[in-house]
Amino acid sequence: MTFELAQHLSRIWLGNPGELERTRWKEEWFKEGMATYLAYYFLTQYNHGIPSLERRPLESYGLHMKHKAMAVDWHRSTPALETFNRSLAIEIPSRYKELVTMKTGAILWMLENWVESTKFHHSLVNYIKSRRGKYVSLEDFTTTLDHDTIECLHQFFNGSTASRILGSWFRRRGYPVITVQVLRDRVPNVVQLKQRQFSFTNENREVTDFLIPISYMVQNNQDCYNCYRPRFTIGSQTYTFRENLNDGWIILNRQGS
Repeated sequence: MTFELAQHLSRIWLGNPGELERTRWKEEWFKEGMATYLAYYFLTQYNHGIPSLERRPLESYGLHMKHKAMAVDWHRSTPALETFNRSLAIEIPSRYKELVTMKTGAILWMLENWVESTKFHHSLVNYIKSRRGKYVSLEDFTTTLDHDTIECLHQFFNGSTASRILGSWFRRRGYPVITVQVLRDRVPNVVQLKQRQFSFTNENREVTDFLIPISYMVQNNQDCYNCYRPRFTIGSQTYTFRENLNDGWIILNRQGS
């Protein structure tokens, strides 16, 4: 199965104009990104060739989407995804097609890792089925996702929700780089995280306010349970946490988690 075929089949499932009662998407760029994410998800399951009761993670396809998006998104003139809110899919300039498809798909993959794969897919499938022949909007989708995946809005992951995370990435152009500083003169050690805009020049590296899910693993506990699941989110402020590294290493967001 090719990516193009899987993407087209995903568009049909999300709402094809040929339906008797057409499902309409208020933000068509979001539908294009969702179709891309689903296409790579289906390819992941198909290419393994072995039936499994558990959904397989995107992994390499997720990193592929992220790298394709970054190749377009680094330039200062590249717009935020919300810029295309009122554009039909056919009106999106060709130079931004991969921005819309790959960046949106990569962000959805990030969100899947954050809320947990089974919860995310269950909520996504039920939502699309419930909107057959109706309108789908980004606001409506994220409201439903919040309801299905967050039990306590003020205590889970610093109070961050799916809608807040998606909003922070969709309304901002470009992407951040996280600097990590480890203070080993304290027990336990202190790890400080700070985000800035990615730029090839020093002039454009301003502090950003993306909500970024963070996972990490340490050398003295490499076999930890759910090492790749995000433990917290960071924003514009320097985020500090304590971890006993025992003179070993710490790796953040391994495998693009």
